[in-house]
Amino acid sequence: MIPQIILWLCIAVVAFTYLGYPLVLMILGLVRGRPEMPAMTDWPRISVLMAVHNEAGRILDAIRKTTATPPTGSRSSSARTHRPTGQTASSSNSATRE
Repeated sequence: MIPQIILWLCIAVVAFTYLGYPLVLMILGLVRGRPEMPAMTDWPRISVLMAVHNEAGRILDAIRKTTATPPTGSRSSSARTHRPTGQTASSSNSATRE
C-alpha cells in the first residue's frame, strides 16, 4: 500500500511540474495581465570581447563592423580599443622599453 502511495505521489509531482505549473502560470497571466514596460529612451552601454590570435590585419575591420550599426535607435557608437595595432601585451611592452 505504501509503495503505491509513493508511486502516485511521484507521478503527481512530475505531472504538476510539466502540466500543472505551466497552467497555473498561464491562468495567472490571463487574470493579472502583463505590466506595461516603459519605452527605452537610452540604450545601455555594452562591452564586446573578441578573442583573437594573430589577427592584427582583421581586428580593426571586425571592430568597425561591430560598431557600425547601432541597435534600433539613433544612438551613436564609438569604439575604444586598448591596442588598435593588434600588438600583443609582450610585444607592446618590449617596444616601450627600448
